[in-house]
Amino acid sequence: VEHYGVTITPLRLLGAKNRLYLILEIRAPEGTVFRPDETYQLFDGMRVPEERRTEMLGCSGGFTVLEAGTREPNILVGVAETTTSFDIGGCSYLVRALYRYTPDGEQETVFGGWDSEAGPTDSWEFPIPEDLNRDQLLEPDVEGLAMTDGGKTMTLLSMSVSPLGVWWKYRLDGEDPWPRVRVALRMRDGSEVEAALGQLTMGDMGSGCTASVDFAKPVDLSQAEAVLWGDVEIPLEQGSEK
Repeated sequence: VEHYGVTITPLRLLGAKNRLYLILEIRAPEGTVFRPDETYQLFDGMRVPEERRTEMLGCSGGFTVLEAGTREPNILVGVAETTTSFDIGGCSYLVRALYRYTPDGEQETVFGGWDSEAGPTDSWEFPIPEDLNRDQLLEPDVEGLAMTDGGKTMTLLSMSVSPLGVWWKYRLDGEDPWPRVRVALRMRDGSEVEAALGQLTMGDMGSGCTASVDFAKPVDLSQAEAVLWGDVEIPLEQGSEK
């Protein structure tokens, strides 16, 4: 996608349900020089179709530089990572701006505009397929399964398991609206693949909350036999793929 003299090209996409990895090649206008000793921050986000904006939506992410001025001075290659509280299929990934931080800590805008009233003025948009990696998604029957911890009970409404992580929607009875749960996969060889400790939680007590965790690296779900969600064991039937 080319705008305002900046061309952004997705080189590879990996994603499922609520997790997205995009390797991006950013070609800035001639005269721009990217340097390995500088830090770059991508201002990005997700555009959700209007008809799906019916509940609180959450999104977090990061940008890791792989190459800075290596092939050509004005080319930057990096990995954009995004985790959301919603299904990203059918949404669009947006790049708004790129910022540079020098070794002295000074910040400058490489590209992208900002209006004090309207907000971001520039955008590079990349549609995400509606059926993104659906063939790699498992959705076990979990409705009604519950776990009690102290004075709160978390009852599952739905769950999705992808090679990248686990997403679940739940209803909570208790005072703590953001309980954290240990999540792991039990593999067929008896080993366990534990999800990272960081957990993104969003939603409200009326429509239900959502939470998600990520694996350190993609997992072969054909070798997984169960999800360990707190003290609840949820069998994974390969026939539950969507």
